[in-house]
Amino acid sequence: MASSKILDRFNQTMLIQYLWLLASLALALANTETLIISLPADFPPSSGQLKVTHPTIDLGNDNHRTQKFEVPVDERYAIELQNLKIGQSYMIKFCWTALNPVSIENANYKVVPHNTPFDGTIDGENARVFVELETKGFSYPAYTAKSIPLNVSVVNLKMNIPVDLYSTILYILITMIAVLLFNRRVPIYDRLRVLDLKQSLVE
Repeated sequence: MASSKILDRFNQTMLIQYLWLLASLALALANTETLIISLPADFPPSSGQLKVTHPTIDLGNDNHRTQKFEVPVDERYAIELQNLKIGQSYMIKFCWTALNPVSIENANYKVVPHNTPFDGTIDGENARVFVELETKGFSYPAYTAKSIPLNVSVVNLKMNIPVDLYSTILYILITMIAVLLFNRRVPIYDRLRVLDLKQSLVE
């Protein structure tokens, strides 16, 4: 039965694609760490004259931004986040390739009040927000590189959803609606059943 074979082949193809997607997600998760931070509503606004004392991600007027940093291995590393929106939450994503077998440990964030020293620096006018992390070699033989390239993304959360996923969600919804509308006009499954019935009658 031709249509049954078509359906079986279609199901096998979908299964292979599903397994490939799961494997890709597992690989991505193995090389991604996330951290959620929330800026309190009473966080003092900046004076507009922000000092740059550390590696920095400045959101400016954007709601998400990604930057690459050369992060030392087996050392603590701090990144300052500037121009975050008061009272908003953000997802911080750390991404690195599988070619660099390291793990990220002790990832956290710290709010430093104005006129308070941090890492030997001080800002007398602005409170500061830092993300801190440590990379540890995670391989045998021991990982010998002194540093790794690390992509760090800061993404605003709206309704607990990262805003950079909105376009993907919209694309999926549009595709689903298009498939449903197309299936109403051209009922593919019913046509395959008719073909299957005709083929069985011929045989």
